[in-house]
Amino acid sequence: MPANLLLGIQERYNSAHSSLRTLQGGEFRNASSDIQNYMRDGQRVILAQAMIYLAQVHSDNQKYGNAVGFMRDARELLIDVKKRNQSVHVTTASMLLSGPLEPLYSLYRRNNDTIGFESIPSSDDLRARLPSGRTLLSKPVAYSPS
Repeated sequence: MPANLLLGIQERYNSAHSSLRTLQGGEFRNASSDIQNYMRDGQRVILAQAMIYLAQVHSDNQKYGNAVGFMRDARELLIDVKKRNQSVHVTTASMLLSGPLEPLYSLYRRNNDTIGFESIPSSDDLRARLPSGRTLLSKPVAYSPS
């Protein structure tokens, strides 16, 4: 699933960003804020892309409340990145907002309001349901026949 791959990449961005923040306490105190912003915004854009895929999966399975929630959260992440005009990721965020996100978000809301009638989970509930990308990106174990 593309969402697992994207979430695995997002976890790597998160690890790199956390490591960079940890290093700032030591001799790497002058780590560039541009690098930190790049990592943070990249993490948000990739997470938003994964949420768009997850929304499509939930919509296909007629779980419209979850689909609307994932699209709402993806939209908020991309709007936050787009507000930062200095970010390298602004173009990608703008492309996703003007491309697939808005029409699908409207469609999923309309489907939930007319067909599904499901409650829309909170952002925290949806984040708890995110699959892990770790298993997809882990090293394969070699199997040797006996």
